[in-house]
Amino acid sequence: MSLHYTYSPNIWLSILSSILMLVLAGFSLRNWKLPGTQPFIFACIFAFLWSIGSIFKFSAQNSNLIIFWHKFIIIWQLPTITAITCFVLDYAKPRKWLTQRNLVLLSIVPLLSIVTILTNNAHHLFWKDFILNNNGLIPVRGPLAFFFIGYGYLLGVINFAVFIWLLIRSPQNRWPVAIMFIGQIGIRLLYYLDSIAHYQFRIPFTVLGLVLISLTYAIVLFRFRILDPIPLARRAVINQISIGIVVLDNQDKIHTLNPAAERILRVKNKTVRGNPVEYFLPIYHELRNTGVGELDFSIKLGEKNDNHVYHITTSALNEWRGIQAGQLILLTDVTEQRKAQNKIIEQQKVFATLRERELLARELHDDLVQVISFIHTQGQTINRLLYKGELELAQQYLSRLIEVSHTSELDMRESILGMRLSTVDDGLVNTLHKYLDQFENSHHIQTELSYPEDLDFKTIDAMIEIQLLRILQEVLTNIRKHANATRVHIKFSTFDGSLCIAVQDDGQGFKIPEETIDPTRHFGLQMMMERAEAIGGVIHMSSQPGAGTHTRVCVPLNGKEVQR
Repeated sequence: MSLHYTYSPNIWLSILSSILMLVLAGFSLRNWKLPGTQPFIFACIFAFLWSIGSIFKFSAQNSNLIIFWHKFIIIWQLPTITAITCFVLDYAKPRKWLTQRNLVLLSIVPLLSIVTILTNNAHHLFWKDFILNNNGLIPVRGPLAFFFIGYGYLLGVINFAVFIWLLIRSPQNRWPVAIMFIGQIGIRLLYYLDSIAHYQFRIPFTVLGLVLISLTYAIVLFRFRILDPIPLARRAVINQISIGIVVLDNQDKIHTLNPAAERILRVKNKTVRGNPVEYFLPIYHELRNTGVGELDFSIKLGEKNDNHVYHITTSALNEWRGIQAGQLILLTDVTEQRKAQNKIIEQQKVFATLRERELLARELHDDLVQVISFIHTQGQTINRLLYKGELELAQQYLSRLIEVSHTSELDMRESILGMRLSTVDDGLVNTLHKYLDQFENSHHIQTELSYPEDLDFKTIDAMIEIQLLRILQEVLTNIRKHANATRVHIKFSTFDGSLCIAVQDDGQGFKIPEETIDPTRHFGLQMMMERAEAIGGVIHMSSQPGAGTHTRVCVPLNGKEVQR
């Protein structure tokens, strides 16, 4: 019994095309609800049926079978082309261009072609006749066949117009669009060659076109993942995110902006593309020169020209081979965060100032009570001595009273100065400079202040600044009272997350006892230790007779504990 089919080498291209179409359809099924996926799956199914028909047509040995499979192939050609057009429209403008109305209009002609093919024997409008000779099957087309072929080429023109629009409007999709564009041109050229040369060379150009188009879509699906939800979501996020995104090429010229960047810079993507970024974002030049990579800057926005603060960050954009392809700039609106931070800092400063003034008032009150009590006691003693006629002894007590009052006056003036400088609105270093200038002028002790250039004093908490200033004032007061020094060197340094301040004088020094120092009897050390402990710091002191005194205070930075 003859099956009327035999082996033909041409079937392998059809088999390859069938397999590729099944793989593409199966891969796309995972993302069934994404824009463009459904028409693409239908296009793969129609093309698969087209390829199956080609396998049987090339293998058939009976004229009736050849004609049957030829009709079967033609049935799926226009639906395949229409489904591809629907995919292109939905891919370019998701849910916008492929509306239900447009889908119905696009489906009318393919459905009409199927009906015409199935009923051709009754009217012969699609084919007038079929001629089968040694060169193969030659169909004699009817009038409607040319109409349907023209409709197919019209859909091709629509596809090409959409691809060109995408190439212009969507630079990030240029590679997959260009590949699909080439595939569409290729299959139409091969279809044309099949109509004029197939009978002479017996080469299945149409099936070769199916293989070509399936390979191009395999590339854009597997390499560029055009139907993958992650890239689609990434594009949606980029368009909807409030952070401004600016993409530059290797010449620092603007490649593209997202809507947020357009709003921030008050420009349009199409008008600035290809222009140097410095024209619209001058601060970028400073970032490039300093190599910092991130910076804050202010810009006027809105009808009222409200001042907005933006944090700008730059990073390199590398392609898949690791070669730098451009720069990425992120513009983040940090206006509200900066306002909140400034408010917190102001509140901290107010709290620290009030607390410090309370401590100063307590210290001043204690000193005044002691001085007044001393003056009262000394006055009564002098009065008794004068009454007894002991003038020489009364003179000694009076001299002591004058000395104590002079010392108290100096202490009072220094306390008032410390109260006036108990705020650090100008920063710790500037405030300390002012205090040292007045200290030198008042007590004729030369001072020197040094600190690393890279030390950022802005990161120091306001409470820590005030306590450090008061500790240094206490150290200098002790030096003035007891050290008999002529020079004092104050040095800032950082170590293991801590800020350390060393104070070295050239005074007479003293011998520190081996037992624990009694803070109440050594130069106000008790108050300094309390202040240091209040901010998590520690104080160390070393001294030798004739070698001066070295005082070192360390406080934590960034919340890190001080190494004791």
